[in-house]
Amino acid sequence: MTLHRFITQQQIENVRQPLPEASYLPPRLYHDPEFYDFEIEKVFMRNWLPVGHVSELAEPNSYVTRDMFNEPILITSNGEGRIQAFSNVCRHRTARIAQGSGKFDERTRMINCPYHGWGYSADGELVSTPQMHKTANFDKHKCGLPKIAVDIWQGFIFVNFDGNAKPLSEQLATLDRVLEPFNIPAMHCSEFAQYPVNWNWKVSLENFTEGYHQVSVHANSIEPYIPAKLQRYDDVDGPYNLFWMPSINKQPLFSLVPPCEGLPPEYHESMIVVNVFPLFHLIIDAGAVIWLDWEPRGVTDHDLRWRLLVPQSTAQMPDFAVRKLALVELMKEVWAEDSLSCSGVNAGVRSRLAAVGRPCFMEKSVLQFQQWLLDQYLHEEQQPGLIAKD
Repeated sequence: MTLHRFITQQQIENVRQPLPEASYLPPRLYHDPEFYDFEIEKVFMRNWLPVGHVSELAEPNSYVTRDMFNEPILITSNGEGRIQAFSNVCRHRTARIAQGSGKFDERTRMINCPYHGWGYSADGELVSTPQMHKTANFDKHKCGLPKIAVDIWQGFIFVNFDGNAKPLSEQLATLDRVLEPFNIPAMHCSEFAQYPVNWNWKVSLENFTEGYHQVSVHANSIEPYIPAKLQRYDDVDGPYNLFWMPSINKQPLFSLVPPCEGLPPEYHESMIVVNVFPLFHLIIDAGAVIWLDWEPRGVTDHDLRWRLLVPQSTAQMPDFAVRKLALVELMKEVWAEDSLSCSGVNAGVRSRLAAVGRPCFMEKSVLQFQQWLLDQYLHEEQQPGLIAKD
């Protein structure tokens, strides 16, 4: 299956143009189930997907699980604290091995498949195979769990089903310089909110990728304090976009939690928005990082799972739970506004009269994303490698 089945060469060239002359991807790509299957192979099986935060695996011999695009994933921390990822599918009869999160058995250092009891170590080795001694030519040492590539960037755990993929962290050096003052890897991570949605994943990412919509959508909640006309969209040198949302009159932004120590003045006066393609979003103020984590299920079906990261000192404040709840309430208003807009897009892309749009100069970051997508869609045909290199 090729991209030209869904989009014309002229439409491709239009997206490739500089911002003033460019057009957007056609609406069909936001609701067509066949195209979503195409994206799974071209985008999601070849690129780095966020699956967790290092704080979830702080204890040795612990694990968390994720399902990403019909691939069950087991993310482990072994006895030395090394984080790895494996297929979460038993090598016997393909049952799911683990669900949720937990620890390997303290005595055996194994986790057992609930179907027939095969046991695996935190390093993915097949350790125990009950009653398999009569099976000819069976070698459990050759039946370990398939390994999935892992990279840790800024404390976030990413996996890639393409074992030959270039490490993500090597591609985000510019972002590292921007985020370094926050010391995000040392932050405390906690659940914040979760919302089910019924629109395409690109609608979600693009909504949180530009401030152009806030003049009308967030006219009372955001615009009076962080005017869209002041926002700055950076040029980029990797699979990401980045923009700054300065406050009106360069005043320090209100925050429900104390600011991180040692931040440059500009960080007190701006919010920072970061998207690492295809499925990673951060919105940052001087005191906290809000992480948007996707739970994809289908072409127009996914959960948006929000998590909050703050310095350890903030998380230990006696009234942190109260402050966090107040922040959740503030975000509910913004989310309700965004949800209404994204629902409208979901209805519009299905119209046979829907047109291909043209970007505003304040949507530079959306075009950056779509041009990156074209690179993925047009990548030479190849099967992703499911076995990662160490």
